[in-house]
Amino acid sequence: MIFSVFMLVGCNGPKPSFIDTKNRNYDDYYERFGINNLEEEFFYKDSNHYLIYIYSDTCSHCHNIKGVILDYLDSIIDETCNGITDIYIFNGSKDPNFRAYFKEKPKNWQSDGLQNTLITQMIGASSLTETYFFGTPSLYTIKDHVLSTFYLGEDTVGDYFYRNM
Repeated sequence: MIFSVFMLVGCNGPKPSFIDTKNRNYDDYYERFGINNLEEEFFYKDSNHYLIYIYSDTCSHCHNIKGVILDYLDSIIDETCNGITDIYIFNGSKDPNFRAYFKEKPKNWQSDGLQNTLITQMIGASSLTETYFFGTPSLYTIKDHVLSTFYLGEDTVGDYFYRNM
């Protein structure tokens, strides 16, 4: 019986750490990966399949996953990345009005299941006026210039980058 408990615990394994132990900054990557004008660039990149990661300097959750995000960007730079290599990052702190580019959420958007419904509805969007912003960290996958998937929150976004590095 004791052996089976250890097997179950061992199979699940510990959650990977997404903390940055290398003391890096998002700003150091902005010249290569940054978006300066979200409204003009979000759906209009030359690539047919890319990621847009939105974070904020004041977001503790963004800080908590900074390590895995910057490791992913480093893997693109050193050409060892196994995931999507066209990625763009946007610091919401650089444009305090960026939320106005997105579709306005209903007042009750946090009620039972409505957020998931809104996320499902925006898949296939081809403009920011059809796309919601729910908070940071957010990861949008754009394929053929439409939104194909969306990830929200520290664990979900961090796991995406960890699995695809």
